[in-house]
Amino acid sequence: MIKRMRRIEHVLPLIILMVVFLATALWVATLSAPNAEANGESLQIFRGPGGPYEIIVGVLPHKPKVGLMHLSVSVLDPETGRPVDKAVVMIIANDTEGEPTYQSPALQNPAEPQFYEANISFFTPGQWSLLVKVDTEQKGYGEATVPIHISPTSLNPGPEGLVVLSLIVFGISGGVIYLGWSSRRKRAATLSR
Repeated sequence: MIKRMRRIEHVLPLIILMVVFLATALWVATLSAPNAEANGESLQIFRGPGGPYEIIVGVLPHKPKVGLMHLSVSVLDPETGRPVDKAVVMIIANDTEGEPTYQSPALQNPAEPQFYEANISFFTPGQWSLLVKVDTEQKGYGEATVPIHISPTSLNPGPEGLVVLSLIVFGISGGVIYLGWSSRRKRAATLSR
């Protein structure tokens, strides 16, 4: 029983260190995770006519860059200014050469029906264009072309990256120190017998 307690006593600091490290890493990861539903948080990059509709397009992150981008589309009746319900919205991303590269339906958000949402991943920087197609039974088909500049991804990890890197270095260093200390202690115990 005493040997078992001594083993647990030796391993307990390492377990506590690992739990603290994992909890901090998860906390930092959730702080830097992008919001998947933009709605009112998105930056408006286009507002204009699209056939019989007024189309508003917003993006998140606010500075479009290579990677996943959330698009939020609002379709309005220009005569009344009210949102159009039950529209079929399709977004086609044309690359820097004007070739259609990605296509995604923008789905109506049940919680906020004035927003149609889609996520598109951009893999190359440059001047892209989004073709937003809208179709309803009442007013028919309309489309708008939205120019968008995609920036390259920043290699600067920011303060979150520094915290995670520090935690990894301290965790590995602590583990090495603990293993060295415990092996020396075990060796000293066997030599003293």
